[in-house]
Amino acid sequence: MFSIRSQLPISASVSIPAEQSQSISTIPGGRKIETVPEKEGLLVFLGTKSVGEYALNILGQNVSRVTTGKKPYDILFLHEATKQDFDKKKTEFTFPGANRSYLQSSNTDVAAAAAISIAATEMKTILPKDLTPEKYNKIYLPGDGSVILPSNSGHAAK
Repeated sequence: MFSIRSQLPISASVSIPAEQSQSISTIPGGRKIETVPEKEGLLVFLGTKSVGEYALNILGQNVSRVTTGKKPYDILFLHEATKQDFDKKKTEFTFPGANRSYLQSSNTDVAAAAAISIAATEMKTILPKDLTPEKYNKIYLPGDGSVILPSNSGHAAK
């Protein structure tokens, strides 16, 4: 019988989110489980006037986080008007009484609607003046991946 274990030294490390970093020796042989603080991410929306059709896309960025029990990422808007537009539009996706127990529903429509509603109610919308940069370890730019063209190129800017 062939065993890969005899051919390669196996080493593994596990990270468990926690408030403070600490190492716990668990098994003789030097293996440790290290708990580290959960990294926070920030979504940055670059639009200047309105979120338009991107409201659901922005909320969707947090659906997988909500369904796995994680805190939704905050979102930074560069302009007050854009922030207000999103704050208004996200209410279209909230459902009274939606809570995390609905995420376990066997009906995927119910679970998805609950995840979107929870993301809409729990994610913080902030402006540059409210930003605490050291809080965030990751930055994401939501959108459709299209290139923004300069307005003087003969193409309409998105």
